[in-house]
Amino acid sequence: MKNLITRALSGTVYVCLIVGSIVFAKVTEIPFAVLFALFVVVGMYEALKLTSSKPSTNLSLTGVLDILSGLALFFGVYFGLTDAKFYLLLPLSFLILRLVIQLYRPAENAISAYLRSFFALIYVSLPLSLLWLVLTNSNILLLSVFVFIWVNDTGAFIVGSLLGKHKMFPRVSPKKSWEGLIGGFLFTIGCAFIICHITAQEPILSLADWITLAVLVSTAATLGDLIESLLKRTAGVKDSGNIIPGHGGILDRIDSLLLVVPCVVMFILLAE
Repeated sequence: MKNLITRALSGTVYVCLIVGSIVFAKVTEIPFAVLFALFVVVGMYEALKLTSSKPSTNLSLTGVLDILSGLALFFGVYFGLTDAKFYLLLPLSFLILRLVIQLYRPAENAISAYLRSFFALIYVSLPLSLLWLVLTNSNILLLSVFVFIWVNDTGAFIVGSLLGKHKMFPRVSPKKSWEGLIGGFLFTIGCAFIICHITAQEPILSLADWITLAVLVSTAATLGDLIESLLKRTAGVKDSGNIIPGHGGILDRIDSLLLVVPCVVMFILLAE
């Protein structure tokens, strides 16, 4: 019971922080930048730990540089919205430095070290950096994406708990079922109808587009969750970290988001 209360409280704080940062982004983007920059830092730290052959809570010099590269990409996209050179200038500077530094770490397997660095950058920082593109397109759209993710999780959990009999990927996630997947779809599509009605006065998307986006987010969210489960099983851990009481690490909370965001950006680009 105590763990359930802790989980509910920390989950509520997590949701409020995200919703607040997106809503107030019309006034100032500072809370959004601070919150998701923190997600970049902690998420990359957890990704580097998951892929390390020697589990440790201490960061090496290259680990610190990897995280700085992630932050450079995150803020590079932000500054690049007004000055395109920042898209590449900041992250490329750290990328070059990261490659050179490996020359001075002969005891470490260079191939493994590079792969870990680039994996953390692509898996964590790149999707979170792309959030800027969705936010500048429409903060209501970005907020709706998060709502779709949360509604999908809720629908999949409820339907899966009540009716789930056919497992999707028992090797990766024994609790996920095809019934839960369908439940997530239905809940998210229902949410699309509601959001379309709420935004009818100032339409952002047509009903058909909202439904398409809902199905896209529901699919990507489920796959993103499965991908992180596979990473944790490979690393032999239950959670990616323990920073969020009752929930585990940051990656355990944003695993769906990391695959959803690139899909949403492609949706926006194709819809223009």
